[in-house]
Amino acid sequence: IEPQDAKKRWVFKTPQNDIMMALAIAEHMAAHGVKTAAYIGFSDAYGEGWAKEFAKAAELKKIKIVANERYSRNDTAVTGQVLKIMAARPDAVLVGGSGTPAALPQKTLKERGYAGKYYQTHGVANADFLRVGGKDVEGTFLPAGPVLVADQLPASNPVRKSAMAYIQAYEAAYGKGSVSTFGGHAWDAGHLLEVAIPEALKKGQP
Repeated sequence: IEPQDAKKRWVFKTPQNDIMMALAIAEHMAAHGVKTAAYIGFSDAYGEGWAKEFAKAAELKKIKIVANERYSRNDTAVTGQVLKIMAARPDAVLVGGSGTPAALPQKTLKERGYAGKYYQTHGVANADFLRVGGKDVEGTFLPAGPVLVADQLPASNPVRKSAMAYIQAYEAAYGKGSVSTFGGHAWDAGHLLEVAIPEALKKGQP
């Protein structure tokens, strides 16, 4: 957990930290000729956190942020924010959202004719986002954990065995194609607890 302090010393999370994913996005942008970018994210801790981390990553890759907008998860329109982004003419737009509400800015940008590159966070790596976004989210770039491409990993990859076991167990219960990164994080947490609990019990009882 970041930032680290005395209270968080024994708190762990399995999802990747935002800065890790923001760096992956900025690196991809830079490698594909992006010089300017716009950001539009949730007006909450998720959106603000991503704005902060993306600003760091963009600076490292010499990408200028030319627009910085916010919207609520419950908003049904983001026309004003999108018009400001369009006026700034960025090479790429990063949407700092998660789940299906993250589709709204991208769909609106598409409707307005924005032809630059589209980026999303790892918070949209699931089938529901694709269902809501439809053709408007085709060609979107986003970082994600290896569970989504587990069957493409070589046998030597240390993640493959556990990831494939999770996929098989999850799809047996919920159907083919139902896997998302979110359940994968819970699977990882379970493995951590399997190791941690026996060790903790050696030191004391609940």
